Amino acid sequence: MKSVSISELNRSLESASVIDVREDYEYQSGRVPGSKNIPIRDLAFNHTEYLEKGKEYYIICQSGSRSTQLISYLDKEGYDLINVLGGTGMYGLQYPLER
Repeated sequence: MKSVSISELNRSLESASVIDVREDYEYQSGRVPGSKNIPIRDLAFNHTEYLEKGKEYYIICQSGSRSTQLISYLDKEGYDLINVLGGTGMYGLQYPLER
């Protein structure tokens, strides 16, 4: 599983496709700038509606647990998914979150 640190993600934000897999109420409380919210359950069971093969996606949650689970679950589907270590909890300690 590919993964990046918070600082690596922040350097790539302008061109990165970031998907936040937390629930909507969590996302509304603070998110990585430019990220898109698709709750884990929706993305896991409807991934063909949201993801394109050949495109790179950074997957983030609160701490890294849900994003790791999702990437492991979708690994066999052939998507280019990158786990963001530390999640939005760590991101918010180093950089401003959007609200």
